[in-house]
Amino acid sequence: MKFHKVVRKAPRLPCGKHLLHSHTDPDLLKDHYIFDIETTGLDENKDIMICFGILDIQKAIATIYFLDNPRDHEAFKRYCRSIVLSLINNGAKVWSYNAKFEEKFVEIHSLRDLLCYDDEYRLRMVDAFRLALRNLLDSELSKYFSNDEKELLKQFESIDDPVTGRDIPNLYFYDWLIYGSEDARMKIINHNYCDLVREALILFYTAHAFQYLVVLQLRKFGMLPSSVGSSFLRFFYWTSDVASRYYISDEF
Repeated sequence: MKFHKVVRKAPRLPCGKHLLHSHTDPDLLKDHYIFDIETTGLDENKDIMICFGILDIQKAIATIYFLDNPRDHEAFKRYCRSIVLSLINNGAKVWSYNAKFEEKFVEIHSLRDLLCYDDEYRLRMVDAFRLALRNLLDSELSKYFSNDEKELLKQFESIDDPVTGRDIPNLYFYDWLIYGSEDARMKIINHNYCDLVREALILFYTAHAFQYLVVLQLRKFGMLPSSVGSSFLRFFYWTSDVASRYYISDEF
């Protein structure tokens, strides 16, 4: 059974020089995916999944599927589950901003959690990242940003999504199913795309913010000099990368 499919390019996360260190961390991008779903409600026993998207962070490609006919919702769920399980079984790390919610609807228990439990909190995080990046780019530290990072900020600020998760049921049942509004379908798909991009940015910058805070504290207490050997820095950033992944995936 075929479902409506949309493929869109996403902002490419910088993987070259960073504010803290100059070595590339390919593992932060390789085999990491963002997974997000849209549903008609919060009860997995009564409501159905009507849209899901997967963002390949390394390739910067978002693939989104839409359920045209609600009668096919069981087949749609099985199709979604098969795609996600295939990624996980092949060693991929699949993230969701509220993994427990996605796991209930798709019946998968191997998702990694971004710890953003509601839309308001997630949007506050996004606004905080946007403001922090803008302030950094306006400061003397801007010379440490690569062109890729500056371009990312521009793409980040261009994300436009007037739709919230609360709007999805009405858009689907009323505008799409009753009136067949193509505009309603594209609003749901665009909302899913924007969620995928926001969550990828949160994952990326949370990992680096964790590194940054650790470095600041170590330097504050004289445990890390301002200039140290590159081999030590590589080892330190690798260990803080590992720690930050455990932290943001709630695996402690």
